[in-house]
Amino acid sequence: MRRFGLVLSAACFALAPFGATLVCAAEPSDLTVSEPTTLIDSLNADMVSKLITELGGLKVQASEADGKKIITFMDGEMPNNIGIAACDIRPGKCVALVQLVIVTTGTADVPLDMLNKYNQDGLFLTAFKLDGNKIGFGRVLLVDGGVTKLNLAANITSFGATLDDALKQLRAQLVPTAQLEKPPGTTAAAMAAAPFTAVPADVKQMGPLMNAMLAQYKATVSRRRAH
Repeated sequence: MRRFGLVLSAACFALAPFGATLVCAAEPSDLTVSEPTTLIDSLNADMVSKLITELGGLKVQASEADGKKIITFMDGEMPNNIGIAACDIRPGKCVALVQLVIVTTGTADVPLDMLNKYNQDGLFLTAFKLDGNKIGFGRVLLVDGGVTKLNLAANITSFGATLDDALKQLRAQLVPTAQLEKPPGTTAAAMAAAPFTAVPADVKQMGPLMNAMLAQYKATVSRRRAH
């Protein structure tokens, strides 16, 4: 199966690091969903699961951990995780979708400053370090106020293609780092060539990560209400 994250043209871009609505210049043939103009202003596990299945996601499963609704699925060979959150901001509505992928880095150590540099330069994804040889990539999509079903689908599918680009960028930066820091008898190429492999996330791990990624939006809403 072709990864559904690769069906969009490159003419899609985010407007801000968190909660950005994706602006997409894709042709209708690039991405097709039923009822594309339906306005979505609240999320639930059943609706998001059906959309992921419609887009070609495999092994779609919904579960709940620590009060968080989590949807796991396969995008080709890539394990993907989506959490439904911000259910405490608008009465009766869940207005945030958090998409996360966890990646093992093999023997390569991705320095924190490299991830920080990526976050400064990039808008669509946020990269962060996890325990051991794992790093994570995620983003928050808000439907607060309403987005079309096609826009929601475009955001979900764009994640995989953007992640591919992020991993290529980090791998390219690891090569000169390895050349400077390689131990005796170890080639830089060997150090930097460890594969980045997406792995299933621990569902219990999702809650804290979702909370951290949503903190900025919740703070913004609180400030807005105070004025």
